[in-house]
Amino acid sequence: MGVDSFLWRKLCILNIVNVIERSGANMTLNVLEIARKDLVLCKKSDSLMCVANAMLSRNVGSVLVENVSGIVGIVTKNDLLRAYLSGKSWKETSAERVMSHPVATCDAQDTINQALEKFQNTHYSRLAVKDNTGKIVAVVKRKIVERFVRVSTAQELVGRRMRADVLARPR
Repeated sequence: MGVDSFLWRKLCILNIVNVIERSGANMTLNVLEIARKDLVLCKKSDSLMCVANAMLSRNVGSVLVENVSGIVGIVTKNDLLRAYLSGKSWKETSAERVMSHPVATCDAQDTINQALEKFQNTHYSRLAVKDNTGKIVAVVKRKIVERFVRVSTAQELVGRRMRADVLARPR
């Protein structure tokens, strides 16, 4: 391999590293970018059967519980499982009886790292995402946040390694 082709490869690799960095390795995702914006809602008085049907029909793992003043809780698949295992009737038990409340929240502009910190400080598997007016506009899952943080970290490491490898090669 000639010197010219080696330098050409080195320049190509540096360009790839720059593209990776610009496209996401150093860019911080905010929570709203990875959250589910199609909210599924139920009333406090809705039965667990109704909540379970909403989850199944919309293919989601949680339903936000609302009353006249707004969102007051969240029912997850785990809440339904606990209710089932404790012998509660799904036809007679209301969402209000099993919902987690208050709803853990984060701001739409929070980074995925900030959301991960909030998850680590609670036992919740989901955070409701609030816009700048305080209205809940999305829901984000802990597992999704953890996955994006891992991928973002991996991208950053690959970029650093590629850059170090290219710069360490003899000229």
